[in-house]
Amino acid sequence: MSKIVGLFWPLNAVVFSLIFLDNFAYRAQAGIVPIYQSTEPDSAGSRWSYGALVGERERIEQGDFFVIYDFVGFSGFHVEPIDWLFTAAYSGPTQGFHLPDDDPNILNLAWSYMGTGPIVGPSSLGLFAADSEMESFGSDSFLGRATGNGGSLEGKSVFAGGVITVPKAARPVPEPNLIGVGIVLTLAAVSRQSTRRSVS
Repeated sequence: MSKIVGLFWPLNAVVFSLIFLDNFAYRAQAGIVPIYQSTEPDSAGSRWSYGALVGERERIEQGDFFVIYDFVGFSGFHVEPIDWLFTAAYSGPTQGFHLPDDDPNILNLAWSYMGTGPIVGPSSLGLFAADSEMESFGSDSFLGRATGNGGSLEGKSVFAGGVITVPKAARPVPEPNLIGVGIVLTLAAVSRQSTRRSVS
């Protein structure tokens, strides 16, 4: 359906529709699912805010977590609800079915539940945020773990994985003098080709 819509919508509308469809699909899976909410400027550069959801027939037990991979430019400032522990590391955690392209030079941000009582889904888990020196938008992987609540998954770890909006380094813009050199060289090449054709 998204391909049909893409024939008529502007490119940015198609992108947002695909992001929406992806998030919707991931919500149907098991495990904690972080959801990008907003980016706002602040003293560190920008604050990136996320919500998180746990689905039906799931619960959050102590030690369940979610991680956002390759959060570029992390400044050290973070926000999380009570009973959630924040950690940042250059690798992991991962799960067998979901192996992200994890850059070992960029920090992954993880939030783990440390409360004594379970959070039974479906439920929103609150606001999570982190500051970045970057303001450019990109995308990378996430992984979330929850605990099955009833049925055949009772008490078992269940996982969700997908793609989420994160800060990325801005692409370098060529300096004006380099752009000018490129234009001159291109025009010179075109001129030579035209001259050769006229002589022949």
